[in-house]
Amino acid sequence: MIAKLVVVTAVLTHLDLYDNNIKDEGAIAISEGLKGNKCLEKLNLGSNRIGVKGGKALASALGTAVLMLKSINLTFNNIGTDGAVAIAEALKSGMGVLTTLNLGYNRLDGNAKIALTAANRGRAVPLDLKLND
Repeated sequence: MIAKLVVVTAVLTHLDLYDNNIKDEGAIAISEGLKGNKCLEKLNLGSNRIGVKGGKALASALGTAVLMLKSINLTFNNIGTDGAVAIAEALKSGMGVLTTLNLGYNRLDGNAKIALTAANRGRAVPLDLKLND
């Protein structure tokens, strides 16, 4: 239901679903909603047991040009290296307005951190990137 609202609402600017156990299935549904959203600025999906599949789905949504997201919190999930690298690739392809991305406590290895740092370096607007584990 929330994913459907994300795509059709023209006034929702902040969505905070912290600690709602949405898992990969919820992240995938929300990602589909994000692809058509033009007003959401802040998204908090921290502590939701999102795994690699959910991380990759979110990356797919982040690669779309219409998003106006400025801040994304994905802390305390299990996005892992593959999900984080997919997000790094999405950062390279767009996301010009994003200023904060928090991926702390997601079991990221050195390869994920290198990919995210490299993607951040190529951005016109540097990203406040939080990667602590």
